[in-house]
Amino acid sequence: MCREPSVELSCDRAEEPGTDPPAVLSGEQLRSLDAYWREANYLSVGQIYLLDNPLLRELELPDFRDYAVEVSAPTASVSEPTQVLGELLRDAILANPENLRIVGADETASNRLGAVFEVTNRAWDAKRLDSDDHLAPDGRVMEILSEHLC
Repeated sequence: MCREPSVELSCDRAEEPGTDPPAVLSGEQLRSLDAYWREANYLSVGQIYLLDNPLLRELELPDFRDYAVEVSAPTASVSEPTQVLGELLRDAILANPENLRIVGADETASNRLGAVFEVTNRAWDAKRLDSDDHLAPDGRVMEILSEHLC
């Protein structure tokens, strides 16, 4: 249903039972629709028109050299690379609380990236139990089951 009268897009025909919407919009209709969405600051995939959108800001990333592991001689030190990466990601989230998320397969902690849970939680909007660990609606870690990627 078209709610905006200034955007005339053959909506009446599309709302009639048994009819399909027009397959192709005219150039004028496209320009009118584009102007409407720009005015409404509508965000769509591939089209972001907001001037102060946090997604358009460059990330403030820590210097990776600060996380280097000192190796004085071969086999002289022990380190877990993903644990060090977790520390770098933790600090990156601290520096970019509104425009950085970590998205990956489940088991962030068992993959040794648990340092991120010092500053954020997993994104979670469903019911939570007392036994749940690091779940919150504003969490910056988004986990998906790797089995769902097959």
